Amino acid sequence: MNTYRITIKLRVKPTNKRKRVAILGAGPAGLVSAKYAAENGMIPVVFDRKSIPGGLWASGSAIWDGMHTNVSKYSVMFSDFPWPEGTSVIPSAKDVYQYLVDYIKHYDLNKYLRLNSNIESVRQLPNKKWQVTWTNYLNGERITEIYDYLICATGLHCKPSVPKIENSEKYKGLILHSADYRSQDQRLKNKRIIVVGNSYSGVEIASHLVGHAHSVVNIFNRPYLVFPRLLKIRSANKNEKNTFHIIPIDLLFGRELTFSNKSKEEERKAKIELYNQLCPHQTNKQKCHPAMYYELDNDEPIREAVTDNYYPYIKSGKIIPRKARIKRFDKHGLQLEDGSVEPADAIIFCTGYRLCLDYFEPSVLKTLKFDPSKEKMPILLYKYTVHPELENMAMVGEINGLFFAGFELQAKWAIKLFKGEKQLPPRDIVDYEMRLDEQTREKSLNNQYPHGVYNELIDKLAYEVDALPDFVEVAKKSPKVFDMLWKNGTVPSHFCFNTNRELSIKIMREVDEIISKKYKFTDEELEDVTTQILANKFSRNFRIPLHLFKD
Repeated sequence: MNTYRITIKLRVKPTNKRKRVAILGAGPAGLVSAKYAAENGMIPVVFDRKSIPGGLWASGSAIWDGMHTNVSKYSVMFSDFPWPEGTSVIPSAKDVYQYLVDYIKHYDLNKYLRLNSNIESVRQLPNKKWQVTWTNYLNGERITEIYDYLICATGLHCKPSVPKIENSEKYKGLILHSADYRSQDQRLKNKRIIVVGNSYSGVEIASHLVGHAHSVVNIFNRPYLVFPRLLKIRSANKNEKNTFHIIPIDLLFGRELTFSNKSKEEERKAKIELYNQLCPHQTNKQKCHPAMYYELDNDEPIREAVTDNYYPYIKSGKIIPRKARIKRFDKHGLQLEDGSVEPADAIIFCTGYRLCLDYFEPSVLKTLKFDPSKEKMPILLYKYTVHPELENMAMVGEINGLFFAGFELQAKWAIKLFKGEKQLPPRDIVDYEMRLDEQTREKSLNNQYPHGVYNELIDKLAYEVDALPDFVEVAKKSPKVFDMLWKNGTVPSHFCFNTNRELSIKIMREVDEIISKKYKFTDEELEDVTTQILANKFSRNFRIPLHLFKD
């Protein structure tokens, strides 16, 4: 066991008039927060317990060798820092890490990083400033400093969530959480594996295990609609037989789909028509696997996951889906509520994470109405970023579904609020919106994104920092640019349109080229449900990792 020399140091803020902001977490959210703080004359100090920055994308975290993003590079970027020319449309986790390293170097953020530093406690002082205490892992020192502002950017993946299931101590096999999964883990080779959960990590890990494990069973309470990374969309020109567009999933869902003027009935019909086209293997009850049938004819929000070849593996029997509830552990596997026992040598729980705010004093958690049992919405904030009673604190990247653009906009808003350049609305308006969120939290436990869909989330934040393009004015002056903003997927470059129009339009044109490209399919290719054909065709024009799509 390691023994450290523990010393207590209290550092008093230097007599520097520049305000200091403590930023907890050196992942994308923390890094972009540091960048905007420094640009606005503040001194950011970025804490992270790891020895390298990058958060989730750093080596040794909840990623594995060969992991790739499930969206395009156009969503995994900041508005003013484009990817290098020639980068694959679907980057690897290693690519994203290198992107963040380059971002740190470009904006000279290294001098603000305080790595190997574990946050022990954060408390607000009577003067409203923040007292931050941390332990230096390298020498065991315990240090306390005072900061003017606080940004929490520790992310959603710090505390794995594993359900409590009866008789777990009796199980003789290996129990893992998705955070512990690694590529080609020899403990899983040629073993019978149960993957619990059907969301993003569940379907990705189940697919990734095919060919390595002896068998893969995916158990879940309710199926998710599983999209491939590349979607096949029929050409609007009816005279072009068997002609389609191949579009990365994040580039399809633009503002036109989200902010439609259709009636509720028209919206329902449009939703069914679109998802029937995107996921025909799950929306046709007669043709799909019984466990995977997804009912669209209702008003529930879509539960979605993204991976490649998951359904082809089900069709070929390489993944066995089980729509069932787990009753208890058995000595050799899991007993289900229908009385059956599913044997397994290892069980991987892909059951999400809990927001980790253990460092806060109870009074702050009480203000935030922190409830860890509400996994999708554990805290209540105004526009998922700030709280009116904690005016010198912000949460950046602490909800699902924001991607890099959301982190950037939250950071910009937080810094503007700290500097007094922006103000919150009157308190009664803020309280009313937060009450609505609380009501949503109580009745939306099964909603994957209780705060709303991506375009709603992102445009609300962009409005707060004056980064939302004037769509009416753009439509008058340049209908083509308007179409790229409104119809194509919403990407970070939209939010530098007001400040760096040349860069914004350049990236939007790249996206439009991908979306506009047409591909001809044979009748035989149309019958094939694998994504290999899509990938082969798409790769003729755009660089992607073809090995991801191999069946």
